[in-house]
This record gives sequence, C-alpha cells and structure tokens, in this order.
Amino acid sequence: TSMPATQFEYPNNRLVNSSYDVLYRRNQIIEQATSAVIASWQFYGPARVAEVVLANGLTQTFMNNARTNFAGKPAAGRIMIDQRSAISDQ
Repeated sequence: TSMPATQFEYPNNRLVNSSYDVLYRRNQIIEQATSAVIASWQFYGPARVAEVVLANGLTQTFMNNARTNFAGKPAAGRIMIDQRSAISDQ
C-alpha cells in the first residue's frame, strides 16, 4: 500500500501539505506558503481519533475531561457519549 497524496493544490494555487503516521492516518495539514499548521489529529489507539486541533485554537475532543480515556463507545460506527454525567440546573 502506498502513502496517500501529501500535497493538494486548490484552484487559486494555494498549496497545503498533509503528513501521515506509520498507520496511514493523517496527522497534520500544513499551509505550504507559511508552514502554519491548519489542523492536527491525535489518536487513541490504532483507529480512534482522540482530538482534532484547529489553527484558530479550537479543539474537538473525544476524550473525557481529564483526557485520560476515550469518552465514547463505538457502536455501529457512531460515538455514543454518556450524558448521565452532564451537570444540570434542575
């Protein structure tokens, strides 16, 4: 199996580069002109995305609050978050 494409050119000539780990998972997208990281991924185990960090500082996490364990249970390809631990004003 060969590595996926590492460079993409948009119609306006913008170039972005993707980097991959040894398991062929994309782990970064980088703006070629400025070398700025546009997005990066961290993984929990070999197949689950743990976090996605965007260039504007936003982070989407699939980990628990302490970021020590995966927060969901894979079921039919979906992430199920346990809502029983949510804080309620009631």
